[in-house]
Amino acid sequence: MILFGELQGMRAGEISRAHTDDVMLPTKELRVLGKGSKERLVPLHPLLQDLLPQFPAGYFFPSDQNPSGHMLPRSIGRRIRHLLGFQPGRNAHSLRHKFGVDALELNPDLMGLRDLLGHASVATTQIYTKASSSRLRKLVDDIPEPAGHRDKIQALRRQAIS
Repeated sequence: MILFGELQGMRAGEISRAHTDDVMLPTKELRVLGKGSKERLVPLHPLLQDLLPQFPAGYFFPSDQNPSGHMLPRSIGRRIRHLLGFQPGRNAHSLRHKFGVDALELNPDLMGLRDLLGHASVATTQIYTKASSSRLRKLVDDIPEPAGHRDKIQALRRQAIS
């Protein structure tokens, strides 16, 4: 469950409906049934390429209590919160946000990330793309120093000391 959220950016509802028939190993893709029953194909993370074929045929998270045969999204959400140790702000959706931030760190392709997350609008995707502190640090550190300013700062320091 956690890997689907963290490595594929899937919603709890998408995780709950994930089925072995959705794994397309020849193309290394995963079919995701998203909001509004919209289907999208996303590249399958290498770790999941190795792990998912080991599951028996059927839903990855089956349930004999749900007539549809799979766990409900709410149950997936509860299970993920439990697995993450009930820490505030750590839940199934936070894994999706982490995926968005991680993906954007690696490649600033907002339109591609929109497609991976299954958003209709790039404005929604932007909510998921808060820059990490290391990325912000790099942005600031990479700005070149204006010529001669370091000498002026050192002169000001000498004046302040004397």
